[in-house]
Amino acid sequence: MINIDDLNVLVTGSNDTQIRLYECKGGLSAKHKELKGHIKGIKCLAYIEEYKYLVSCSFDFDVLVWNIYLDHPVSKL
Repeated sequence: MINIDDLNVLVTGSNDTQIRLYECKGGLSAKHKELKGHIKGIKCLAYIEEYKYLVSCSFDFDVLVWNIYLDHPVSKL
């Protein structure tokens, strides 16, 4: 789980392969979006502030690079 302060978004990754983004405004959280692309559970998340990219890796040994405004990854490593 990571908090992206400049976007007011909380990002979670779980063993059900889903990455969920929650919009945090005024102390309230509402599910904003789900990112799907991994086959196995999410192991780690990172945010690159300079490029506004979210990076996720999972137990399927894939690293996906996301633009959180899109529904699909922009790159797969």
